[in-house]
Amino acid sequence: MLDIVIWELRAAVRRLARSPAFVAAVVLSLAVGIGADVTMLGVVDALLFRPPAHVRDVDRVMDVRIRTFPDYVDLRDNARAFSGVAAYAPRPYTIVDPHGVTPAAGLMASSTLFPVLGVRPLLGRFYTASEDRPGGPHVVVLGYSLWQRRYGGARSAIGRSLRVAGDLYTIIGVAPQGFTGAGLAPVDLFLPITTTKFDAGREALTSRRYSWLHVVARLASGVSAAQAQAEARVIFERGNAADSAAVRPEPGPRDAEVRPLVRARRELAAANIPVSLWLAGVATVVLLIACANVAGLLLARGVRDRQTLAVRAALGAPRGRLAASLLLESAMLAAAGGAGGLLLSRWGGALIRAYLLTGVAAARAPLDARVLAITLAVTAATILACGLWPALRASHVNAARELAGGGRTASASHARVRRVLLVAQLALALVLVVGAGLFTASLRNAHRVDLGMSLDHVLAVDIHMEGAGYTAARERALVPRILARVATIPGVRMAAVTDANVAPGWMSYGYSVPGRDSVPGRRPLPYPPGLSAVTPGFLATIGTPVLLGRGFVDADRGRRVIIINRRFAHRYWPGESPLGRCVKVGD
Repeated sequence: MLDIVIWELRAAVRRLARSPAFVAAVVLSLAVGIGADVTMLGVVDALLFRPPAHVRDVDRVMDVRIRTFPDYVDLRDNARAFSGVAAYAPRPYTIVDPHGVTPAAGLMASSTLFPVLGVRPLLGRFYTASEDRPGGPHVVVLGYSLWQRRYGGARSAIGRSLRVAGDLYTIIGVAPQGFTGAGLAPVDLFLPITTTKFDAGREALTSRRYSWLHVVARLASGVSAAQAQAEARVIFERGNAADSAAVRPEPGPRDAEVRPLVRARRELAAANIPVSLWLAGVATVVLLIACANVAGLLLARGVRDRQTLAVRAALGAPRGRLAASLLLESAMLAAAGGAGGLLLSRWGGALIRAYLLTGVAAARAPLDARVLAITLAVTAATILACGLWPALRASHVNAARELAGGGRTASASHARVRRVLLVAQLALALVLVVGAGLFTASLRNAHRVDLGMSLDHVLAVDIHMEGAGYTAARERALVPRILARVATIPGVRMAAVTDANVAPGWMSYGYSVPGRDSVPGRRPLPYPPGLSAVTPGFLATIGTPVLLGRGFVDADRGRRVIIINRRFAHRYWPGESPLGRCVKVGD
């Protein structure tokens, strides 16, 4: 049996070698189709099904919906349902060196994050509880990507100093490739959460007014998620009841919900899933078009080789062996196309991440067994889709009639089949064109959505003063000078500064509205409330109209005045004017 397989394999190689143009056309068509499909199926797998990289026993790791540091401490110190509890919060940082200021994606994380997730360092070590404390040493763990970019992957990076946010940090370790903690975004720096500077000061670690961090925990042996939920709820309610001065951020978590980490990550990726699924569907249609095209080429090749097949049939070759021989030839072509498609998928995946899934490190699937399995599955489906039918039809040969020169009827039959395949290709192409038109129309409609801003001719500039070592006082003194200099640039009509680059900041402050918070039946706001500090003229600069009242002016500096949006006004003062009313922020 093995001798027959080897003989057929050699015969298939010889036949293909005689038709290099045919081979190139088929392999290129399949490589494009398979590459597109593998790319998008890999992205969908990464967003929906792939567990976090380097996390051990991910089914036992839970996301706990509490957002303040005291709530985290209560859970860490009192929960028995968890073998470990960890806190983390992403935050942008800057690295300063003689070459300039480099932005870096940072993750403030408790020392317990690494054992809770079960990850090991690639190089060096992770920081410990003795280092993760107020006033502790400044140590940092590098993400794999930053280690490669900045130090070329050199082991000598351990022990070096790095100036982050104006302070010197000692590099003690390197995280493994692809490790992003419990989140989806890439991470360049892992820093102890209690030694990091906070805009809100040390109160961010002691007050329940600041909602800013995420919590993950590992279930203890024999404990279910439901049991952990019950205990976490009791601890959460007890801690908040004892803190009578707490002003909860609305609609901050009112309950310590416990859910699997995989589900929480899937919710984080929700905004990217529809686009990914749509592109996966498009890629599948492209692959089907390629399969129809290749099937037509194989049928045409079968017509040309019918005399050869008739001779083999006359010599006693059974129909099954003829079909297997032709299917083996298709499998070799599809395998070459699959290899090319795998290479294209690595390049295509980089484009998808750069332009559609920016900031989602989970979409950067490594070349591992899962990706290879997806490629093999797509290639196998391609072999059946484009090779099985042509092989069966070509093997169904009447040796006597073909050798007697009566193959015209068969050729006419194959011509009809090719016409059917051509119609199928046109139908699939029509589906692709219609889908692309609908997608383009959706993008156009999205651009027409009223965002409450008019951002035409508006330029956003990031200023990394904290990373350059500026104190808060120096920052405040520098802002007016920056605005004055920018205003003199030709073509600049107005300029303003915000602490959040138009979007709300990374930390939510607790607030309340005296006399309005306890109104029965009042539903919470459907979005996390954000507070941004801005200079006078900010709203006019971004093109946001003031519907009632006025914007900030220079005379407002130092005064406790606030501008709210329309939804906030309707939430607390429906049908009334909010002007002159009070909002209590923090204390």
